[in-house]
Amino acid sequence: MAGNASDYLEEAIGDHVFMNVPYTSPSTLYLAVYSVAPTDAGGGTEATGGSYAREVVTFEQGASPGQYLNDVAIDFVNMPAGTWVAYGIHDHPTAGNLLTHAAPVSPKTTSAGQTLNVAAGDVAATVT
Repeated sequence: MAGNASDYLEEAIGDHVFMNVPYTSPSTLYLAVYSVAPTDAGGGTEATGGSYAREVVTFEQGASPGQYLNDVAIDFVNMPAGTWVAYGIHDHPTAGNLLTHAAPVSPKTTSAGQTLNVAAGDVAATVT
C-alpha cells in the first residue's frame, strides 16, 4: 500500500508549518478497511458487520524518506463477507478524521466470519 495523505492531514500539516497553527498528532492510530476506496476528501465504504472494528496500528520508518510501515501484523476477526480494496488510517476508533489511505497490493476477500490478516509491512503510510 502506498499511502495518500487526506485533505484533512495536508491542511493540518500545512497550517502547522506555515501558519504556526498547533497540530497535535493523535496518540493512537486506527486501521480501517474499505470495500469502496476513500479519496483524499474522505468517503468510501468502510466495512460493517460481523465483529469488524478499526484496529490499533503502529508504525516504523520505511526505506524511503517519509514512508512509514506497520510494524506488527493486524488481524480483523469475524469479518463480514466482502472484497476489501483499500485501507485507511484514522485518528479515532469509530469517528474522527481520515489521515491517509491507499489500496493494498491486491484486494483481499473474506467470507462472513473469516479473519482478514494484514502482515507487518503491508501498510505503507506516506504524506504525499
